[in-house]
Amino acid sequence: MRLVNAGEADLAIPSATDAYFAYKGEEVYHGRPNKNLRAVASLFPLFLSVMVKDASGIKQVTDLKGRTVSLGYTNHAQARRYFRGILASWGMAESGLKGNTVPHVIAGVRDLMQGKTDATMFAVGVPKNAEIQAKIGTIRFLNVNNTPEGVARLRKFVPTADVLQMKPKKGRIGIVEPTYLLAERYLVVTNAKASDKMIYELAKLFYEKQKEFVGIVPIFRLYKPKQLSRDQGLPFHPGAEKFYREVGAWQKKS
Repeated sequence: MRLVNAGEADLAIPSATDAYFAYKGEEVYHGRPNKNLRAVASLFPLFLSVMVKDASGIKQVTDLKGRTVSLGYTNHAQARRYFRGILASWGMAESGLKGNTVPHVIAGVRDLMQGKTDATMFAVGVPKNAEIQAKIGTIRFLNVNNTPEGVARLRKFVPTADVLQMKPKKGRIGIVEPTYLLAERYLVVTNAKASDKMIYELAKLFYEKQKEFVGIVPIFRLYKPKQLSRDQGLPFHPGAEKFYREVGAWQKKS
């Protein structure tokens, strides 16, 4: 995003919260605001929660007390804020848990597969989950607190996130019952000085050609064209705003 902010790259697709912090100059971007960033399109969500072995008897995040949990995510700022946000939704913090400090989510998954921990945070719907389940048996993702108070506490760490329910379905490994998950969208960002015509045409592509995008990357099926202008805390590029207004899909408040 710093390259986009400097005009050295045209586009990036970060998580919405990372873009928000970069624009504001907060969290890992503290004191270095990237004020030239502009939103183009709010895309698909990534779903996350805490993963456990179903046979462990752990049914809720609050059951993690006294268990060994992957903590820290010292080299992975996004994972660190997601995990702390999930805990905060239940009024919990890392300081109240015992566990192994890991640098990133893959290390956390490795420890779970090797029996070194009872729980780790990971994404739902990724191919790695099939490997994990084949190794340790049925896995379960735990509920994120979906009450207004729980969501408010989560958003102190992940300001742009939602808590959405996912239901069991063939191929949804780890969703053993209707489960509320942290949902973090990805956001296309550009530079404020990017061509209005180019960004107008790009917004039009996302709006009109979703099937073609899905043919390249299946996760693109998860965005809704009418929600591409969803407010994620960044100003939209004028070219994108013009297109969304023309087709009646403008959501961001002026």
